[in-house]
Amino acid sequence: MATESDPTTMHVTVVLNKPEDWQAWIFLRKDVAQQHDLWQYCNPDVATADLPLLTEPVEPMAHQYKVTKVPGTIYADADLNDNEFRRYQFAYDRYEKQYTRYLKQKQALQNLNTDISTTIAKRHIYLLHNKDTPHARLVSLKKHLAPSTAVHRRDLIDNYRTSACVPRQSHTI
Repeated sequence: MATESDPTTMHVTVVLNKPEDWQAWIFLRKDVAQQHDLWQYCNPDVATADLPLLTEPVEPMAHQYKVTKVPGTIYADADLNDNEFRRYQFAYDRYEKQYTRYLKQKQALQNLNTDISTTIAKRHIYLLHNKDTPHARLVSLKKHLAPSTAVHRRDLIDNYRTSACVPRQSHTI
């Protein structure tokens, strides 16, 4: 297992400075987000209105598991019969796991937000002003720094031709 002090471990940092950096830079941000199952919350190709929200799970309450209820009575764990208590305990255990996952994802989103701001060139910091979420930051950076599809396609073709030593053909009609 590789550790931070392991010399065989390589940490790659790409600083987003110009459109040519976009593909590698966004790949690394997406990779980090996917490690924590967060890409659906920050994908810059999805409209803000269509993004799901990371929501805190709702804690189950004992009274929700009481089968026979007296109106106006608040029930505690001790008021549940064995079957009701088992159902409540199962739901509570599931809630605790969901809550732990929620907290980890919330922290990972905050870390991703910081990662975005610390891996762009200083001259582009202004693009992040008043952008408080990873999605808002990625959308802004994509708008200003991602190459257009045509430019990206041309660059890919040029890179292929260069690496494959394919002679460049003229496009005369």
